[in-house]
Amino acid sequence: MPDREDTIIAALAAPWPADAAAISLRVEAAAARGDAETDLDLDLDETGPDDAVRWAPGAQDSLFGAPDASASEAPARTIAAALSNAARQPSAETFAHLYARLEGAEAVSLVDQVLPRVAEESAAYRGLIAALARRILREAPHVEPVKFSIALLGVFGAPDDEAAILAIGAHDEFTLFSAVALSNLSPDAESAIWRLAQSVHGWGRIQAVERLRHTTKPAIKDWLLRRGWKNSVMVEYLAHLCATTGGLKAALEAPRVDPDLLAGASALIDALIAGGPAEDIADYADGPGVLRAYLDHVARSPACDLQRLLVCKRIQDLVSGDARIAHWPAQAKWTLRTKAAAELARPEWRTLAETRLRSEEEGAFNLAADAIEALGGDAWPARFEKQRTGGANQWWALTQTEDADRMAAIIALALETLDLEAIAGPAMRILPAGAESALDWILQALRRFPGMGWPLIAAGFRGQAIRVRNMAIFALNAWPRDAWPPDAMRLLREAEMREPDAAARRRFAALRAGVLDES
Repeated sequence: MPDREDTIIAALAAPWPADAAAISLRVEAAAARGDAETDLDLDLDETGPDDAVRWAPGAQDSLFGAPDASASEAPARTIAAALSNAARQPSAETFAHLYARLEGAEAVSLVDQVLPRVAEESAAYRGLIAALARRILREAPHVEPVKFSIALLGVFGAPDDEAAILAIGAHDEFTLFSAVALSNLSPDAESAIWRLAQSVHGWGRIQAVERLRHTTKPAIKDWLLRRGWKNSVMVEYLAHLCATTGGLKAALEAPRVDPDLLAGASALIDALIAGGPAEDIADYADGPGVLRAYLDHVARSPACDLQRLLVCKRIQDLVSGDARIAHWPAQAKWTLRTKAAAELARPEWRTLAETRLRSEEEGAFNLAADAIEALGGDAWPARFEKQRTGGANQWWALTQTEDADRMAAIIALALETLDLEAIAGPAMRILPAGAESALDWILQALRRFPGMGWPLIAAGFRGQAIRVRNMAIFALNAWPRDAWPPDAMRLLREAEMREPDAAARRRFAALRAGVLDES
């Protein structure tokens, strides 16, 4: 039976359009039909112009967080007052006023200031505040009010609200708010956040796993090593956390490990060595011991997973001169270099790679091609044939060449297979899949080959994505003037005149004048 406060709030007229679908229902529907290993297919407030920058769900809140508190003090006071008013005097008018304030605000910027104000000023109305939050969470069609409602339930809600918070948090846009709410509300917050982390795969996974940093629960630690690092953004964000919190060193010190754990170790070590936006191998105190234990396990295992081979190559390269680990003991690096070299010399690896190179499955083919190259072989011909027959997207790998004959073959294939006419169209900032993304890689490579591929550069001038237009500008800028074709200046003038982006327009002009500075 609903509480008295919930009954009061439920009777109020909704301040949102009657025909607008509730976000909570859309998330639940997407979760019900979605694959557990992919992000939910749900567009949220995507009503901006075609040239607007699109963010992955949860990315902006994750990357930028809350701004300077002083800039948000006044809006926070306004929202706190509206919330207090709606709780003290619940009516259609006060509810609509509150909702308008929430809809026009940015939750991540304000919520940390709103919550303590409301807790102090409206403590006697906790039940009504929770009821307002529940209704917004259950029925609202707009993103920011839903975020506020999650945060409010974390402070003013009841344990029974945990299920709704977990459900809405299954979309990456709301996971951060759900994780914080659960940490405040749930009697077993760690287990609840773990369940939340398993339901998301993008920025939400990163946010949730970061809140498991201090776990001591064996089941969660094991999951961090085997699955927790997986996300659709960058494994590097979570590799160090999962390796340290999950206890990778202790796990690999066992005399035997199962293939699933060894696969997790491969991914973590690969990301730690690659480095990136978070702590990496240079910050990993257990690095030498973990790499040695990993190499020992690979040596005792059948040569059946090419990812292990690639990690062994990563280790060999790391200990052969990477300045990040200059502080490691020389003996430890020598031991790792010796073990990695011995593993790479196993003939079974080349046999496996050559067999998998014939695979029709793109992922298996790519792994095999990478393995061939790690072993000192040449996978370029196989990659070219794969691209020519449409079996995989190999444009990036193909363009990693300094051979002019190979570059000529790439250009000919691009002119034959890419729909360059489809590239022309209304300017936009996002990079579409297909011909334009392929052209992006080729244009970057053409900088190294003056005089080659001019039709592709000219097509790039007409690219819909601003990135492609810039890549075309930079490609031509890298050529000496005597390599420019006769129509280059005319096409540059035309591109400058139709360019909608002011910065790109200045680049076209500077390129014509011979004064373009790419820095």
